[in-house]
Amino acid sequence: MVFNLFMPNIDFEQALFEYKSQHQTVGCIVTHMFGVPMIALSFPLALINPRKSLSYFVLGWALQLLGHYYFEKNKPVLFTKSGKNFWVPIVALYMVGKYWRAVLTGNVSIERQNGKVKLLPYRQ
Repeated sequence: MVFNLFMPNIDFEQALFEYKSQHQTVGCIVTHMFGVPMIALSFPLALINPRKSLSYFVLGWALQLLGHYYFEKNKPVLFTKSGKNFWVPIVALYMVGKYWRAVLTGNVSIERQNGKVKLLPYRQ
């Protein structure tokens, strides 16, 4: 029972599916490739340099909002009901890592699907 207090019974795969459905365009993905690490880095950086930490946090969120409102035409997942999911920040870091790995290894594909330009973390 105590385990459920710290690890809610939420499916990682479902959170991953929801995340991918809200992050479809190249613009949104690229802004997240920079914004998500900046937000994550801002937390430990707060112990060393609070001012720089705040700058990273604000700029990271500005990139997130730009990606969603300008490119994706939706709200960030954290601002939705499914954003309360325990796995959302973990899935965001996982996907950003997956995209960075694909870009750095050259195993990335850009293609048009359903009227949107998509960045896929693998070659077709």
